[in-house]
Amino acid sequence: MTNPKFLWRPFGLALLAFLLTASISLFFFFDYQKVQKRIYYQRLTDRAESVGKECTEKVQGALRDLQNLKSRIEVTNGQFFKHWAYDASLILDQNEAFLFVEYIDSSLVIRKVHPLEGNEPAVGLDISAYGERTKDWLKAGRDTLTNVTGWLTLSQGGQAFLVDAPLHYQNTFKGSITGGLNFNTSFKQLLGNQYSDYAFEFTDHNGQVFYTYNQPDTTAFTKEQISETEIPLGIALGKSWFMKAMPAHPNPSYFNASRLYAALGFALSISLIMALFVYYFLAQRWQARHIQLINKEQRVLNEQLMLEKQKALKASEAKSAFLANMSHEIRTPLNALIGFIELLKQEGVAAAQEEYLRLMHFSSKNLLGLVNDILDFEQIESGKMALKEEAFMPAELLREALELYRPDIAKKNLLLNTEHKGGPFRKVTGDSGKYLQIITNVLRNAIKFTESGSITVRYHEIVNEPMVRVHIEIEDTGIGIDPGAQDRIFERFEQGDEGLTKRYEGSGLGLTISKQLTSLMGAQLKLVSSSKNGSAFSIDFSFEPVTPSGEMPVSPEKNRPSIAQARVLIVEDNLLNVTILDLILKKWGIEAVKAENGQKAMQLFSTGHFDLILMDLHMPVIDGFSATEEIRSVNSHVLIFGCTANVTPEAEARAFEVGMNEYLTKPIDKNKLGALLEKYFEMP
Repeated sequence: MTNPKFLWRPFGLALLAFLLTASISLFFFFDYQKVQKRIYYQRLTDRAESVGKECTEKVQGALRDLQNLKSRIEVTNGQFFKHWAYDASLILDQNEAFLFVEYIDSSLVIRKVHPLEGNEPAVGLDISAYGERTKDWLKAGRDTLTNVTGWLTLSQGGQAFLVDAPLHYQNTFKGSITGGLNFNTSFKQLLGNQYSDYAFEFTDHNGQVFYTYNQPDTTAFTKEQISETEIPLGIALGKSWFMKAMPAHPNPSYFNASRLYAALGFALSISLIMALFVYYFLAQRWQARHIQLINKEQRVLNEQLMLEKQKALKASEAKSAFLANMSHEIRTPLNALIGFIELLKQEGVAAAQEEYLRLMHFSSKNLLGLVNDILDFEQIESGKMALKEEAFMPAELLREALELYRPDIAKKNLLLNTEHKGGPFRKVTGDSGKYLQIITNVLRNAIKFTESGSITVRYHEIVNEPMVRVHIEIEDTGIGIDPGAQDRIFERFEQGDEGLTKRYEGSGLGLTISKQLTSLMGAQLKLVSSSKNGSAFSIDFSFEPVTPSGEMPVSPEKNRPSIAQARVLIVEDNLLNVTILDLILKKWGIEAVKAENGQKAMQLFSTGHFDLILMDLHMPVIDGFSATEEIRSVNSHVLIFGCTANVTPEAEARAFEVGMNEYLTKPIDKNKLGALLEKYFEMP
């Protein structure tokens, strides 16, 4: 027998192994964060330099345009002055940064402005009234240098930089050609949407902010996190503007956090597995040595114990294999059962058996829905569950559910009251399985907790164009729900009273699943009232009505071939499913060719022509995904319909990715298959 005290030694070594590997994982995790942060800010610096160069080119280009106009006047000794307005109009047309171009004579008076419209208040303005402005203007004229003012508010309204290009000809100072520049539009076009992750702040040579992008907040970052770029004004010697670039958000994302944390979780899981391996390995070695010291008389018993241990390990492996394949293996026979029931319904049976067949069909569909919902519970919580779109009658489905549970209600001597309002009832489109799952969960809950009295189900259908509103109430005379427990009855593994778990069986998931499914469908499930005399739940759905034909609209292609002349290949390893598909196709006069796996399908395809392939996904030898990829590599025209019991969004997305045209989930419904075939073939 194992000594518990000795187990601390392998436990300590396993813990040491876990801490060592986990520490290494955490080190690389945090080091990766630091590296990504450095890369992020280096990228920010590089992009800021690129933006700074383009902004510099735009600013200096505008200054050169004004300087060129001034030079043409000077070179011609003033002869070109009479054409300055025309040249100014060209500058305005070619450069959106220019608001206007004006002429200020040597007496400091603005004589001309182009364009005049909107700038009338500036004509005749004496700039000598503006001290610093006059001082800079006179200095520029004296030094024959281009002057750029700070960010100013203009007398005619708006804000701009004023650029003075002094005029000298015939050895006389004649004034200046002055342009009003506003680069907000130019900078906005430059930044566009490609820099949406960053924010920019532009300041002039006086430190005045004249343009911002993405609302920069310089107080939210350190000096090292802000990239500052100089924008030299070129011909305006000694003056420069500055651009600060920073993240657009105070807490920028430096990396894909979800993937990084997933990688960390995986690494820690590996560390835990390694620690468990060390623990069990060392414990096993000790146990082996301990067994060698056991008396010979106990050897037979020890051998038996080892055999039992091996059986337990095999049972554990079998359980793991069962859980891994449960979804596919459980639903496959259910799919076959539902398929044969559908065929029996179409073939017709004796009147006395119609009710049995209907109940068998309803029970099978209900069981399949329950299995699917429970297996996909984690997908519901993670938001990956997808809703189906199919035509059904909510009122009829409710009647079938009540009919199914009528024996259970009668067995407990309960009275079932039903009330239907709003007829004639309509057919709608939605997920009938989720609808049925919600109703049956609440109904079963009412039956389970009601020992005497009655259960009342009210159905009210309201047509509120363009939607059909369905209101369902399920009221019982059961034990009720304690007021203190009403806030947590929709939480998983919870029941109205903890003491009830000994009296009433159940996992506590029924109402939780129903609540999550109603939220997924855009519906509402509420506890209306509850007391010692029972509880009442209400469920509100909203569905779209079907088209007048009762089916989803189909847009058939023109010049479709006849389905009766089509060659069809069924690729399926399950004989029951092959039989169902074969019988359905024979209804349309099709004798299909069969292949039990993807390899056989490729061999048949390479030696003959087929118009349609019904391809299962999970098969031995070569699966449906690989087979489709191989077929698509040599033929892009043949129709391939995926037929599978796998209802996950990931499987459907991969099916279309490898080249399948359509995706059918089992059980294969003849009407659904026919609607898809009608898109591509002429149907009888």
